[in-house]
Amino acid sequence: MPVKDITIQMVEQTYAAIRKETGLSGTSMNQIHTLLKNVFEKGIDYDYIYRNPCTRVTAPRRDKPNRRALTAEEDTTLLTAVDESEAEAFKSLEEKEARRAYREKLGIAKECRFMRGLHDISCIMAVRIGLATDQRRGEVFALTWGDVDLDEDTTHVGHNVTYQDVVKTPKTDSGVRTIAIDPTTVEHLSMWKDRQAEELAKICVKQTDETPVCCSSTGGRIRIDNFSHWWGIWRKEHGFDGLRFHELRHTQATLLLANGVDVKTVQTRLGHASASITLDWYAHAIPQNDHAAATMLGNLLNSKQEEDEPKDPQENAAQTQEESFRLLPHENLPKVTAKSRQKARRGHTKTGQLVQLVS
Repeated sequence: MPVKDITIQMVEQTYAAIRKETGLSGTSMNQIHTLLKNVFEKGIDYDYIYRNPCTRVTAPRRDKPNRRALTAEEDTTLLTAVDESEAEAFKSLEEKEARRAYREKLGIAKECRFMRGLHDISCIMAVRIGLATDQRRGEVFALTWGDVDLDEDTTHVGHNVTYQDVVKTPKTDSGVRTIAIDPTTVEHLSMWKDRQAEELAKICVKQTDETPVCCSSTGGRIRIDNFSHWWGIWRKEHGFDGLRFHELRHTQATLLLANGVDVKTVQTRLGHASASITLDWYAHAIPQNDHAAATMLGNLLNSKQEEDEPKDPQENAAQTQEESFRLLPHENLPKVTAKSRQKARRGHTKTGQLVQLVS
C-alpha cells in the first residue's frame, strides 16, 4: 500500500491489533505512536505525503509506573548489607592477591591482565553512590574520578551511560549538576580510590581523572547489562528481590521530602527540570507524615479552643478591673486626697471605685 493512502482509521486499527496480539503496555504503545508520527513527519519533509495521519490519532496513554520506595528501616538495612558486602569483597580480593603472590614466589604465576575483584567492589560502590546521591544508574557508571571532589565532598553529574554502552550528556540543562556527598560516603570513596589505583597498577593501568569510579576488571567502564546481572543476584541474596536500582532514587527523594528538606533542594539533586516533576513522581505518601500532620492540626485547634473558652463572669470582671488599673498611665490617675477618699466612700465621685483601689 502506498504511504499516501494510509488513513487515520488504519493507524488506530493497527494500534488495536498490536495491543491485542502482543499485550504491550500503554507506555510502549505511546512510544510506538511517537516513532510512527516522526516517520510520517519525515515523509512530509521529503514530499512523499501531504499530511500526517498520526496527527489526529489520540496517543495511547502511558501507564502510571509502580514506583516503590523503601522505608527508612529498609534503607538502613540495605546500607548495612552494602557495608558487609564491601568488607567481604575487599577480603576476597586480598585472599586472591595472596594466592597470586604465592604462585609468583614459586615461579608458576601467569601474566595478569585483569583483576577479578575490581568488578564486584565497583558494583557495590555503585549501589552506595546510588543510595547517597540519588543519581540514575547510567549517571553512576558514567562517573570518573575527575567528577568526584573528595576535598569539597561533591560529585559532578554531566554524563549518562546507556544500556547500549553509549555515553551521552543529560537531556536538559538541569541534568548537569553538582551533588553534595555525606562524609561517610566520601570516606569509602577515598579508600576505594587509593585501593583501585594500587590494583590497577598491578596490571599496568594508571589511574587518571578519566578512570571510571566503578570500573571493570581491566579498569574500563562496566557495561550496564553486566551490572544488571550482578544486581539481580545480589539483591536476592540480601532480601531485596525485585528491587530496581532506579527505586533507590525514589527512596532517597521520598525520605528527604518526608524529613523536611525543601522541594527545590531535592529537585536540584535529582536533576529535574521543575519542582512539579519532583512532587508528581517522588513525593510518595508516608503514613507517619499523615499522622504527624493530623496531630499538629489537632494541637493547633485545641489550643485555640482553650484560649476562646469562656471564664467565670465574676472572675472576668475582677481581672478586667485589675488590668484596666494596671494599664492606666500614672499621670492620668486622679490625685488622691483625704477629701477625695471621703467622697469616694460616700459614692460622690465617678472615680470612687478607682480611689478605693488606690487606698
